[in-house]
Amino acid sequence: EKERNQISSNAELGTVYWTIKEAITKAIGEGLNLSLHDIEISSDEKKSSYKVDFSTKVAESLPYESSSFEITNKKFQNYALSYCEIKTEDGK
Repeated sequence: EKERNQISSNAELGTVYWTIKEAITKAIGEGLNLSLHDIEISSDEKKSSYKVDFSTKVAESLPYESSSFEITNKKFQNYALSYCEIKTEDGK
């Protein structure tokens, strides 16, 4: 619901959130086998940063904390590109 409210006031953000969710599912090796509804993205537009949260069902099965996901998003012309890196305790 929170995402829906943010997207309704900023259509471009919907594309950005989609690319972020897709990058996350690929980073964890699930691809689009994981429902995008189980991933919630929130943004701080002033800092150009994004936060990831998972549904309880998904969070319990992941070996990573939500804070482990580092998201990079680039927007240019009519495109959005997102990259997800998973930071582990050893920094890799």
